[in-house]
Amino acid sequence: MAGGGSMKGMNDSLKNNKGLRLNHKAFSKQKENLGYGDMTPLKFKKASQERLDELAMNVKREEMRDKVANIVGVLLVITLVIAFYYLGFVKTF
Repeated sequence: MAGGGSMKGMNDSLKNNKGLRLNHKAFSKQKENLGYGDMTPLKFKKASQERLDELAMNVKREEMRDKVANIVGVLLVITLVIAFYYLGFVKTF
C-alpha cells in the first residue's frame, strides 16, 4: 500500500488538531499571555498642513527618483546588449 504511513500521519494530525480545538483551556492560556490589557494607548500629535505638504513632496521626489533610476537601468541594459552584439561578443546562429 503506497502512502500508508503518510495517510496515518495525516489522520493523527487531524485528530490532534480537533482535540486542541475542543480544549478551550489551551487557547485561553495563550490569550492571557498576550498582555493586551496592560498596553497604554499611543498618543500622536496632530500633523500640521505644512508637515503634511512636506511629506507629500518627499514621497513624490522619491517616486520620481525611483522612476528615473529604473529608466536609466533599462537603457543601460539595452545599450550593453546592442554594444555586445555589434562588437561580436554575441554569436549569431
